[in-house]
Amino acid sequence: MIQRRSIANARALTETPLIVRLLRSQIHLDPNQPRSQDKHTPETLAALAATMKSEGQQQAIKVRPHPDIPDDYMLVFGEGRWLAAGIGEIEYLDCIITEESNIGKIRVMQITENLQRQDMSQYDTAKAFRELIDLGECENAAAVARRFGMSDATVKRIPQGAGSIARSAGAGTERRGHDGYGTHAGRSRKDEPGQGQGDNRRRAANRQGQT
Repeated sequence: MIQRRSIANARALTETPLIVRLLRSQIHLDPNQPRSQDKHTPETLAALAATMKSEGQQQAIKVRPHPDIPDDYMLVFGEGRWLAAGIGEIEYLDCIITEESNIGKIRVMQITENLQRQDMSQYDTAKAFRELIDLGECENAAAVARRFGMSDATVKRIPQGAGSIARSAGAGTERRGHDGYGTHAGRSRKDEPGQGQGDNRRRAANRQGQT
């Protein structure tokens, strides 16, 4: 029994992601990461830097080989720890390196991490989901919903700040409004402010000219 437990423990350890220490200067931010709205404040970063210096880095960040700079890396997730390390002058960071190069799958990793931490705004969520569809990682809004354990209705209710996700599921009667939300494309001139009254005035003037 003891031997079986030892083998099981050894197997579990071999499946644990390998953590390596990399120079912070070798790691670069991803300019296209899904979360565009910065949730970090100087106060939260200073507090995180202090705890990282006193208690150490409690969770590794994830990186991938940089697509353009040999021997350097691009951040997949862990931006807060990367920023805090700069403030705290922490030279090395614990990292998990993924060799994944498919952008669609990298975006899935990033979106999953941000959704689990509730770090993304509705705008960024809509933009990220739209990108997954455009990259072919998800076929439509229903596939996005299944991928992230959401209902179709929840996905379609997200304000469409970066292109209509609902349209990808067959809702073709919407167009983009100036506010970024879907508006009905079949709107007539008489529905526009002042248009109905203007038409009535012109018809009345024409009748007066004919009498």
